[in-house]
Amino acid sequence: MAVLEKIREKTVLVLVMIGLGMFGFLFMGSDQSSIFSCNGGQLNSIGSINGEEVDIDKYNEYLGNSKTQNSEEIAHKNAWGSLVNEKLIFSAASDLNLTVTNEEIKELFTGSINPNNVSLYFKNLIEDQFNRYKSQIEERKRNNPNDTSTIQYDDYFVDVNGNFSGEKVGNFLENRGQWPVEQEKGWSQLEDEISKQRLSQKHQTLIVKGIYTTKSEIETTLNERANANVKYISIPYPVEEVDVTEEEILSYYDKHISAYQNEEETRNVEYVTFPIVPSKEDTTKTEQEMIKKSRNFVINSKCKILSFQKESDIIDTNFLDLIKSQEVRVKGPYLIDGVYRIAKFSDSIIISDTVKKYTIAYLDKEIVASESTIKDCRYEGQKFIKASVSHEVIQEDSKSKNKILQYWWILLDIGIIFVLLYFIYIKKRDVKRFVPYVVLLTILVAVAGIYFDSESEDDAMILTDNSAFKSLSDSLNIRYDAADAVNNMQFNIKDLQDSREIVRWMFDANTKVGDVSNTTYRCGDDFVVVSLSAINPNGDKTLESVRDIIIQEIQNDQKFDDIASQLSGSPNLEEASSLFNTDTVASEVNFESLAINNTITDALDVQNFVGAVNALDEGETSRLIKGNNAAYLIYIVSKGSRTEYTEAEKDKIRQENSFGVYYEQALKTLKENSDIVDNRSIFY
Repeated sequence: MAVLEKIREKTVLVLVMIGLGMFGFLFMGSDQSSIFSCNGGQLNSIGSINGEEVDIDKYNEYLGNSKTQNSEEIAHKNAWGSLVNEKLIFSAASDLNLTVTNEEIKELFTGSINPNNVSLYFKNLIEDQFNRYKSQIEERKRNNPNDTSTIQYDDYFVDVNGNFSGEKVGNFLENRGQWPVEQEKGWSQLEDEISKQRLSQKHQTLIVKGIYTTKSEIETTLNERANANVKYISIPYPVEEVDVTEEEILSYYDKHISAYQNEEETRNVEYVTFPIVPSKEDTTKTEQEMIKKSRNFVINSKCKILSFQKESDIIDTNFLDLIKSQEVRVKGPYLIDGVYRIAKFSDSIIISDTVKKYTIAYLDKEIVASESTIKDCRYEGQKFIKASVSHEVIQEDSKSKNKILQYWWILLDIGIIFVLLYFIYIKKRDVKRFVPYVVLLTILVAVAGIYFDSESEDDAMILTDNSAFKSLSDSLNIRYDAADAVNNMQFNIKDLQDSREIVRWMFDANTKVGDVSNTTYRCGDDFVVVSLSAINPNGDKTLESVRDIIIQEIQNDQKFDDIASQLSGSPNLEEASSLFNTDTVASEVNFESLAINNTITDALDVQNFVGAVNALDEGETSRLIKGNNAAYLIYIVSKGSRTEYTEAEKDKIRQENSFGVYYEQALKTLKENSDIVDNRSIFY
């Protein structure tokens, strides 16, 4: 009975541990991802990894853990990365016949052979749980001195110092055969997750142990991290554009194709926006409401209060008028920054002979678009959709304003018929023989009317080509924009707020290049109409998608060559500074953080700059260094160096090389050689 009682005491702890464990396991990969198993389920499949379906419930477990520390977009990215890494690693481990034995699992929980073998995650989980429990007991005692609660160390697998005790875990496991069914199931799940973590570590170890970092590499790395003091000049590229031929673009693209790769499928979109702007009627309505309030302005909880002593503290110059006026105590409504405001002098207090404290109460009401205005804005978007699909725009002309005049030919025909009836029945004249001619005339008028009406309708259209979206927006003076390389789990497109639904439409299986959305999307204060302009599959980027980048690169190359041609021989810093009329800058270069100073911010410029400094010795001047925005000439004033290194420093470098470079590359290779299908945009 004592044994069963102990099991019952520990049930809550075990269940809490299991619950946390389902969200907390991290493998030591490049992105510190969790490693839960992922059982397939086609009914709720959000994708597949090498043919194995990814269940949405399992994905949500990862997502829930990631959301606690990241934005929604980043959380989705990390969760998917975790699932992919897990599947690929365990598949690779299986191919290599890597396993985790029952003895290993026991050692991971107890450390009976070597305490250092205990799963670090499990150990930290136990100690964290105990510390929280201990804090609760101590808080209870502080609030109630008569509380007799004592800390139960045995229930949390820790010693009297609060440190993890593998021995107590081992004693607990000896009675496993007597556990309740639910507790046995929960502990088995925990063992399974710990086992997966161990298998991941074995896979990592197998890869990194095959990598050897030489002593020379270590010394070079450590020396590179010693700071250097430099002087340099920056020679900005001329702003003038350089002509680039199509042949040059094609040649550059072919030579540098490896630099233009899509790691995942992305899509390009173009869109037009219809801002929701309050109408004149909305403004008038708001003004009238504020006029009514101003007639009997009562200071209440809805009012804002401003107290001030100096004019510099005044946020609205109209307040000053209220202070100075002896008669006017309420001012407004007046318009300020899109808001109607009423202000009222509230109070004044004499603080000293020369200082008074004034209090102003004011009430603001923002001018907002009415439902009718919003509806009209949405309608403008719908009209654009119709026009972009049919490649035509019906102009607002007299036809739409006056339907009677639009169909003039109908009126003329009716007039002819009435004239005929007038002569036959009123004047009693025998004009029956003219009836066929009148009928024929009526028909001819109708036909001509239809014809000329269609012609006039053509005149009232703006015809566009197949790339109608851009030309249409230009014709109608509607704000146009575009976004490239949108991925399927992006939540916002450029400056469009809450544009997730647009992304989902872009990645819908039925959406084709050239399609225009059949609805207007509400994004913040805009209605948006979008068109899918391109699909960029993973692999080589198309020439058109990188054309602008290539042109910029070619232009920079030519500008750099022009600058280099002006530097004859091996000029020193002073000569170059005088030639290009630029100042010499002194700076310290930190190799570990890749920091120079605030004058160089472009990432590529910093990279090239630091690389050049690293390759130079003290007292040397660099060749001309190419950047994105400027060319650089660098002189090394002094450079740190080291001759002795601690073993801890060496181990750190080895670990960084192993896990930060090589294992990262191993994961990348696994992904490149795998069939990964991502359908998350259907669900999120």
